[in-house]
Amino acid sequence: MKHIAVVLFTILLSGCAITAIDPDKPATVGDIVVDPQLKWADIRAASTNGTVWTVDGLGLDELHFYPKVVPGHTLYGKDDNALPHYDASMLPDDIEELFSATLGRNGFRDVHTDSLKPTTFGTANAVSFHLSFATPDGLEMDGLVLAAQRPSQLDAIMFVAPREFYFGQYKAAVERIFASARFE
Repeated sequence: MKHIAVVLFTILLSGCAITAIDPDKPATVGDIVVDPQLKWADIRAASTNGTVWTVDGLGLDELHFYPKVVPGHTLYGKDDNALPHYDASMLPDDIEELFSATLGRNGFRDVHTDSLKPTTFGTANAVSFHLSFATPDGLEMDGLVLAAQRPSQLDAIMFVAPREFYFGQYKAAVERIFASARFE
């Protein structure tokens, strides 16, 4: 409980915006539309790198949205030479590596991906895969990614949470969110 209070206090001090997401209404991020399934909080702050939703707090469960990533840009939308850049010619395993390398270069350790498979994202062909990694402090995390390549852009959603409890707690709901993902 103390951890959640500290996270929320830090968010409030950072000057971010927090918006409640209605679980019963479709929600749009960029041009990605999903059925939220749960009562998420949309956290907008410099420290979150774009749109991040959470139920219990940052670091406990995070649903990251990456809409309209164009060639030459990173997942975070920054033109940062230290991070890998999206290329429209990437194959599914290259997309998997884009996420893996981005996490690795952001200080996460032992990043592994598996279970790469074709799927759909609305009417677009897509891939999904599983992530596992450790935070810089050694907390073991799991994640799921859904990514679609459309003409000259990548659209993706990534869910990450501690392996113990939180990932399993929200995995089924996140899979339903992924199944509902579509474009405006």
